[in-house]
Amino acid sequence: MKRLLFLLCALGYWACESDTPPTAIEVAEAAYERGDYDSAAVAYRAALAEDSTQTEWYRPLAHSYEAQGDQFSAIGVYEQLVALQPDNQDAKLKLGQLYRRTQQYKKAIALLVPIAQTPNAWASLGACYAALGQAEQAVEQSGQALAQDSAHLLAWHNLAVVAEQQGILQVAIGYHERILALDSTYWASYPLVSNLYSSMGQTEKALAYGKKALAVFPNHVEMLNNMGFIHLELEQYPEALGYFDRVLEQDPNHAYAHNNRGYLLLQEGKVAAAQASVAESLLLDADNAYAYRNLALIYAEQNQQEEACAAVQKAQQASYAPRLRTELAELSQNFCK
Repeated sequence: MKRLLFLLCALGYWACESDTPPTAIEVAEAAYERGDYDSAAVAYRAALAEDSTQTEWYRPLAHSYEAQGDQFSAIGVYEQLVALQPDNQDAKLKLGQLYRRTQQYKKAIALLVPIAQTPNAWASLGACYAALGQAEQAVEQSGQALAQDSAHLLAWHNLAVVAEQQGILQVAIGYHERILALDSTYWASYPLVSNLYSSMGQTEKALAYGKKALAVFPNHVEMLNNMGFIHLELEQYPEALGYFDRVLEQDPNHAYAHNNRGYLLLQEGKVAAAQASVAESLLLDADNAYAYRNLALIYAEQNQQEEACAAVQKAQQASYAPRLRTELAELSQNFCK
């Protein structure tokens, strides 16, 4: 309570000399209304500590956490609400969506399957199945969403993911272009389309698409990373390094940028620096087959055959796109004799 009173006074919600401060819920609602989500979360928590049965307070509290980027605290709030109201379908849907966004796919599926009667629920299930590589279920759920809402962006995105997983890259591009025709601000599609063109060897289209996207979203880290990768494939190392450095300036924990930077440094013969960058990438994401592949190449450069073989084996156990499978098999033959 002392913390709350101090907050009220500091933020001007209460004249500090007054003996009658506003209630916690009054402060929470005022802070929420003005977009002060940090203060709103503190005040809603204080209000619920006094009366946890007021179910209408949970949703704005969860949204306050989401607005601050704290999805896990929002999950905790919705879990409390669902425990209080087991039949609250909206709360279950929101909780399932948060599980999906935090990559808790099996939890999301278990929660969403019994309540899947809307496009949002079907599309969320489709996204979970796509992330787990269960293509048939992903297509089925996404198709149900599109049958009721033909402009559902997540459902189209799920179909693009499945198409890419199956190696049908032109089809995946078609889905993303459909998404952007529906909503040109759907940022997730821009780097993916550019990357798909790059994977098809159409670097001019990949670069053109990337520049178009960066004109709209100049600080889009995934697009910056993808542009760096395209320049890396073209052996334009200074340009590539510039893009990777811009990514890491904005997000020092971007695992893929560290890995790509490491591969670039290896191409320049800077083996120790390359190893440091790839090691940093693996600290941030230990399930990146491309980083293990690069680590294997680094060990091979230093004539450390056993270590190179072990890195390839770890790559084969990690998550990777189908197009990497052939390269890993070849590296295994070379390094694991």
